[in-house]
Amino acid sequence: VVKKEDMVACKLAALATRRRFAVRDMYDMWYFLNNHWELNEEVLKIQTNVNLEDSYKLAIKRVENVKDSELLSGLGE
Repeated sequence: VVKKEDMVACKLAALATRRRFAVRDMYDMWYFLNNHWELNEEVLKIQTNVNLEDSYKLAIKRVENVKDSELLSGLGE
């Protein structure tokens, strides 16, 4: 069983660093943040070799570049 805070860290790592953007990562992070789930910074650092602040910056940059036509891409697969 994965701890919530580890799941959030892995999902942020995926959102920030995945080669091919996956919209599901964006929706999952929205859910986690909206529900105030904690994040394990140590797991994030291991996954990405990037600190929390820089991981958020990378993720935000990727989300800002998502086109409206891509918002449902890959969901339900």
